Amino acid sequence: MTNAILNAPIKVFATRNVIDSCKSELQEILSELKRVKEYGELDANYRHELRMIVEIIDAAIQEKSL
Repeated sequence: MTNAILNAPIKVFATRNVIDSCKSELQEILSELKRVKEYGELDANYRHELRMIVEIIDAAIQEKSL
């Protein structure tokens, strides 16, 4: 019984307030990532990963369901 409880799937349903808060946080993270992206000090692999993260966050912010 303990194993079933510990391994049971957890579903989280966000309210509009939580979604709006996450969106706000993502916008702050996105602006900081864009600032960091401008520096050429990063390794090429990190620049590529950073670019991908920026694109994902930007798409999430623009998503109408958020």
